[in-house]
Amino acid sequence: MLKTATIKSGKLADIAVLDTNILESKPEDIYKTQAVMTMVNGKIIYQK
Repeated sequence: MLKTATIKSGKLADIAVLDTNILESKPEDIYKTQAVMTMVNGKIIYQK
């Protein structure tokens, strides 16, 4: 069974925000991608 998550007010989230759309990048350029922000359990733990 495929499980999916939702982003909704009041829910906690683990999210990584990247500076590049890796789905549209050339495979050889993905290594240049950097994290702009990460969240764990709804709290920002890193922000550039």
